Amino acid sequence: MKVVTIALLSIGVVGAVVGGIGVGKVVAGTFKPDTTEYLVDEVQVDVESALAAYNDISKGNKDYTKLSPDQAVQVAFHRFGQEEQNYSIGVGSSLASIVKQTILARSAKNGEECFEESISLGLVNIHDRMFQKGDNIDTYWGEGEDYAAHPKVSYSGTDYALMMGRQVKESLVYIVAPETLNATSLSGDPLSGISKEDDGYKIEIELDPVKGVANYQKQMQTISDLAAKPSFTYCHLTVYTDANLDLKRFETHESYFAKTKAGVGSVAEGRLNTLYYHNTLPEEGFPKVDSPSYNYPESL
Repeated sequence: MKVVTIALLSIGVVGAVVGGIGVGKVVAGTFKPDTTEYLVDEVQVDVESALAAYNDISKGNKDYTKLSPDQAVQVAFHRFGQEEQNYSIGVGSSLASIVKQTILARSAKNGEECFEESISLGLVNIHDRMFQKGDNIDTYWGEGEDYAAHPKVSYSGTDYALMMGRQVKESLVYIVAPETLNATSLSGDPLSGISKEDDGYKIEIELDPVKGVANYQKQMQTISDLAAKPSFTYCHLTVYTDANLDLKRFETHESYFAKTKAGVGSVAEGRLNTLYYHNTLPEEGFPKVDSPSYNYPESL
């Protein structure tokens, strides 16, 4: 476990379903359209119904604004997870008082192999890489860029999800369902909805700050070795897709209070932008434990 003394971050979202970075747990049923059983007992995400509605619309005028915003998000991430190859890159920051942490994340999928990288730079440095194949997840967590020198710890998919809220092969850590959409905008961002853009769709999701982040909180507590799960004031997601509802960009905006085991507490505001690349691998190929550090852009 890594102790974050002041700057509390959420490494997150990036998520290739099969490689998701951050922020939480997502669709547990990424590879087969069934009803997803979440770690939050009172909330289930019915991916099968969302896909059925999407397929019906695809046979007609392809106006996906007829989907509910939660269905549109489920379909977009599910379709991404079905690809044989893909990757994503995320860049953002978390600001607690005057302390800023830069957040970097990426994921990749190559067949049954899934990769995720989570980095935080600032007062505290964290460099984590995770690999999943089948039900085995190998983690390399540490402070420096020499990932191969980090202790290797392996988990089953179930045990890893208990700590992190999702498996590496699952992309969306947030729980997006009718029951987790907030009726008012606590973030100041638009209310939940889906609208057409010139080249696709824009989906806004204002999450319930309790139910919607329940799995994400597990990830944050584990990564930052917090005294308890952080409490959210708000969490807003914005998803951009193409005309077929394939992921293009994912933006998160969140505010939460967290306290370390040392007793240091702080309110933090975080933003992360993620870009998605379909049916291809990064230029370097599928990352390895000892792959050189990736040259992240300053912004996306």
